[in-house]
Amino acid sequence: MHSHLSPRFSVITVTYNAEKVLEDTIQSVISQTYHHVEYIIIDGASKDGTMAIVNRYRDRISQVVSEPDKGLYDAMNKGIALATGDYLCFLNAGDSFHEDDTLQKIVHSGTGDPVLEKFQTGNARMPSGFLCPPHTRRTI
Repeated sequence: MHSHLSPRFSVITVTYNAEKVLEDTIQSVISQTYHHVEYIIIDGASKDGTMAIVNRYRDRISQVVSEPDKGLYDAMNKGIALATGDYLCFLNAGDSFHEDDTLQKIVHSGTGDPVLEKFQTGNARMPSGFLCPPHTRRTI
């Protein structure tokens, strides 16, 4: 579990040629009401307008890597290596948070959620996009 009252989330978006869907994902992250968020975008050297979209929001993105990779899991591992947050969240291009206060609700939910508790203790497999504290983080 995180060691302070305002945990930091590392939100990682992996993308490749996602010009048509990436902007909604970025807006979903930067519009979160919870502000202790590190946003990382890992792009596999897209050949469309993906990086033009990323560059429009560059001042709101903590880290951007755009280089060829060996596929989705390689890109995810690059994001994990850069992440410094208490929790990781994979939000791929085309995905979005349900509401602008999704992360805020997670922070205020504490450990009263038995599903979240199960994942925090490492007793379950992490579904795609689920948050995990550092002690359960692992590369794929």
